[in-house]
Amino acid sequence: MTATLLLPLVENYLLALFKGKLIVNVNGKAISKQTLHTVIDDIRQKDIKSLAPEFYDCLTSSDAEEIPIELETDTGDKELAKLYLLRSDQYHARISMNRSTGMRIFNKDRNSLKNFAGVLELEGPRLNDIFRKMEPPAHDKWDPELYKKDKKFARKIRKALYKKINESLRRFVQEENVEAISLKGLENILPLVNDDEPALTKINPEAIDSVIKGYKIKTINPKPEKKKGTRIPNPDPNPKPKPKPDPKPPRKQNARINNIRSFSAAGAPGIYNVVFTPETDGEAALEVKASGEESSGSIEIAQALIQSTSQNLAIDGEKIGPMEVKKGERVVIQLKMEKPLRYALEVNVTK
Repeated sequence: MTATLLLPLVENYLLALFKGKLIVNVNGKAISKQTLHTVIDDIRQKDIKSLAPEFYDCLTSSDAEEIPIELETDTGDKELAKLYLLRSDQYHARISMNRSTGMRIFNKDRNSLKNFAGVLELEGPRLNDIFRKMEPPAHDKWDPELYKKDKKFARKIRKALYKKINESLRRFVQEENVEAISLKGLENILPLVNDDEPALTKINPEAIDSVIKGYKIKTINPKPEKKKGTRIPNPDPNPKPKPKPDPKPPRKQNARINNIRSFSAAGAPGIYNVVFTPETDGEAALEVKASGEESSGSIEIAQALIQSTSQNLAIDGEKIGPMEVKKGERVVIQLKMEKPLRYALEVNVTK
């Protein structure tokens, strides 16, 4: 069994395999805590596009930092989650979010921070029960609106978790940034903001005097005041004409595409081919949705690749592209999904 076919299993149950909670037998070969490193090495050597090696490093490297996160449950008890963080210029700034079963729920991204990877594990039994009840049938997110018992509390505890993750991340990343300047007391003026907090609207005026101890005054010469009936001479009697702005580039035309087919690649779960032949030259972008036995609506696309050129297309949620296409030239795009579920794909042209 190749690393490519084992990839969905490793990505979704990496923590369970690492902690010895799961052993999988495939064609007589056991994938377990003892053999997991060989599968990860195979993924690295074959340069398969996967975040699994980064998350595995977080769990095994002596350079990784283990950060305890304490959260208060609805019973008033405090329970723990653990966050494992590791730095590398090659990492993609993602955190694998897991319950104690070792099943990954989703990958949380932090676009404002770079060069790290992380693994979060909810440890407390009540924490696990609360967050499990926030999950949809696909088990791919934590949605407080699904927690029927107390949606307000669910929003509160998820916000608290994300806030503590963000604070830990900022401290972790700033420790490595030697160019950062720390001004004692400045945190009273500019507080940390996390994903769920509103933008800063107020500044604490009482903190300003206690923080700013020194300053320099720069004198700015004001423009001469123009009095009524006077004329201020032009300092440059022979001004050069202003350069004309560059002409705007011609607007790209959208290609006309009327027939798009999609189908599952044989023997490769979670991999689909999208095929179409443009009727005109131009630019094209596609929107991909799914409906099927295991999931419907939105999907998570891990990779979109034009087979003829090996060009990786941009992915924005359900949108892939844009791409340049030629009239009459058949285009085959290979889609790799985050999870190996059975989908019936609905693919449409979008702007």
